[in-house]
Amino acid sequence: MSTIAIITISGLFLFFVFWLIDGFDFEETTEKWYADIFGGIGLLGVLYYLIKYLIKGIIWLAKAIWAIISSKVFLIVVGSIVFIAALTFLIIYLRKRYLYKIFRSAENRIREVAHIPISLGAVNSKNVKYANQATSELSLLMDRLDHATDKKDKSMLKNKIFNKRLLLFYNVSLPFEAHNDKVYSTFAKKAFSAENNGDYYALRKDENETKILANDELMYSKELQTFKEQLDTNKIEEIIKGFNDVKDYDPSYLFGLITSASGMKRKTKIMKELYDASIFEFNELEDIREKVNYILSYTRVCAYRNIYLGVELLNFIRDNAGGKNLVSQDDLITLDLNFNNVEYSKGDLSVNLSDIVFSNAASYIDEVFSSESNIKYVVDNPKAALAEVALNIIGDYLQKRAEVIEKNREIQKSILENFEKLIDAYNVGQAVMYRGLEIIKALVKANKGFLTIYAPLRDKVFKTSEFSTICLKDIQLLAQAVKEYNNISKANLKN
Repeated sequence: MSTIAIITISGLFLFFVFWLIDGFDFEETTEKWYADIFGGIGLLGVLYYLIKYLIKGIIWLAKAIWAIISSKVFLIVVGSIVFIAALTFLIIYLRKRYLYKIFRSAENRIREVAHIPISLGAVNSKNVKYANQATSELSLLMDRLDHATDKKDKSMLKNKIFNKRLLLFYNVSLPFEAHNDKVYSTFAKKAFSAENNGDYYALRKDENETKILANDELMYSKELQTFKEQLDTNKIEEIIKGFNDVKDYDPSYLFGLITSASGMKRKTKIMKELYDASIFEFNELEDIREKVNYILSYTRVCAYRNIYLGVELLNFIRDNAGGKNLVSQDDLITLDLNFNNVEYSKGDLSVNLSDIVFSNAASYIDEVFSSESNIKYVVDNPKAALAEVALNIIGDYLQKRAEVIEKNREIQKSILENFEKLIDAYNVGQAVMYRGLEIIKALVKANKGFLTIYAPLRDKVFKTSEFSTICLKDIQLLAQAVKEYNNISKANLKN
C-alpha cells in the first residue's frame, strides 16, 4: 500500500474516531481543530485518488475509442454508411435530373409536334406518360396527313389532329395554368366527357356562351356588384378616425404630474374595442378576397382557353397562325399581415382597493396572533397599530396603481403597433381587390366580344361544315378579337 493511501485512511479513521467519541455530532466534531486537520487530510487523499482514477478512466476510454476507430471493422462500417448515404443522395439527384429532362423533353415535344401552348413545369409524373403517348399519336396522324391524297381522308385526319391537340391542351396545359383543382374541375369534367363520348365540339364552347350571346346578365355580375358594394361600405375609415382620437387622449391631470389609472383603463378598453372592430373588417375583406380570387382565376383560365380556341380556329382556316407560346397571367390577391394577438385580463388593467384592504387586514391579523408580544402591543397601542395597517394599504395601493398604469401603457403600445400593421394591410388589400374586380369585368367584357365573332365561325368549321362561306374579313375580325382579348388577359394586379 502506498504512503498516500496510508495517510488518507489514517486521517479518515481518526476523524471517524473523534466523531464516534462526540456521539456522531458532526458540528461538535468539526469545531475541534485537530479533527478538522485529520478530516482534511483524509478528504485530500480521497480527492487525489478520485482525480487519479478519473484521469486513468479518461485515458482508458480514449484508448478504447481509438482502438475502435482505428480498427478495420469500424472503418468498414463507417465507410459503408457514408458510401450508402452518398449513393442514396446521388441516386436521388440523378433521378431528379433525369425526370427533369424527361418532363422538359415531353414539353418540347408538345410545342414542336402539337403546337399548343405549354408552360415550363406543366408536364409532371402524373401526366408525362399521357403527354408522350398523345404526341406520338399526333406525330403519326400528321405523317398520315402529309401522305394522304384523298380529300375526304385529309379532312378527317385534320379534324382528328385538331381534336387530339385540343384534348392535350385541356389535360396538360389547362390544369397547370389553373393553379387550383376547384377552378380546373369544370374543364376536367368536359375533357373526360369529350374523350369518352367523342364530342369535341363541347370543348370549343364557353360554359356561359348561350347567356352571353343572348345578351343576358354577364357572368358573375351580381357577385361582382355585391363585392364592390361591400368594399365601398366598409367602416374602416370611421374606425381609424375613432382610433386616432382615443390614442392621443392623455388621462393625466395637474399638468401631467399624475396619471389617472381609471382613465388609462378606459383608454385601453376603447382602443381594444376599435382594434377588434378593425379585425372584423379585415376578416370580411379576407372572405371577399377568397371569392374574388376564385372568380379571377376562373375568368383567366377561361380567357386562356378561349384565346387558344381562337388561335386554333385561325390555324384550322390557315396554317401557321401561331399560338404555341401563349401564356396566362397567374398573380392573385394576397393580404400580407403578420402580428401577435393582444390578450389581457381585466384584472391587469385596474386597481381593486377592496382586495388590497382585505389582503392587508388578513396579513395583519395573522401577524398579530403569531405571538403574545404582538397581541399585547395591539391592545396597548390600538391607534398606532391601525396607522401601520393604513400605511401598508396606501403603500400597496400606490405600488399596484403604478403597475396597472404601466401595464395599460404596454397593452396600448401593442394595440397601436398591431392596428397600424392591420390598417396598412387592409388598405393595400382593398386597392388590389378593386383592381381584381376591374380585371374580371374587363375579361368578361372581352370574352363577350370575342365569342360574338368566334362562335359563328366555329360552328361553320366544326359543326355545319360551311367552311367555304368564311371570308377574309371574318378571319381578320377574329384575329383582331384574339389579339385584343390576349392583351387584356395579360393585365396584372400591380398595374
